[in-house]
Amino acid sequence: MKKYGISFIGAGKVAGSLSRKLSETGFTVKTIFSRNSVTGRKLAEGTGASWSPEPVFSDQSDVIIAAVPDDSLRQILSRIKCKENAIVAHTAGSLGLDVFPAGLKHKGVFYPLQTFSEGRKIDFNGLPLFIESSDNETMEILKEIAGSIGATVYVIDEDHRRLLHVAAVFVNNFTNFMFTA
Repeated sequence: MKKYGISFIGAGKVAGSLSRKLSETGFTVKTIFSRNSVTGRKLAEGTGASWSPEPVFSDQSDVIIAAVPDDSLRQILSRIKCKENAIVAHTAGSLGLDVFPAGLKHKGVFYPLQTFSEGRKIDFNGLPLFIESSDNETMEILKEIAGSIGATVYVIDEDHRRLLHVAAVFVNNFTNFMFTA
């Protein structure tokens, strides 16, 4: 299996868990872009990556994973600079491929069905990870990466992923609300 150079947009819980797991699995984490220099630099140091204050990625970034809040995803992706054949994927369950700028050729969704909590190590073995892509090459690479971290990979379309995401949010949040009540 090829070990792709992987970069991240974001340095929060999802980006942190994924980048650390990919680094542990043998992938080279190249760059962490984060508007927050403290968390961005900390995650970069922990994965052997460089930190960037701008979404600009070197030619060594084969795959760029955007793990940022849904409401800022479109704006951040509009500023991305990367090589022409880089794969850019986001981790949002509620958004599709239409959030990507037209100039990006290889687009995908890399959606782990999991709640990510601060300080909790995620067991990726068997974790459901849902993938959608703009083309077959992107699909195969995203499936390969997800499988290499132990995730159970599912190919899903946008409508079904959105329904799944709504159901997961409802089940998780409603249960937490009931415990609190």
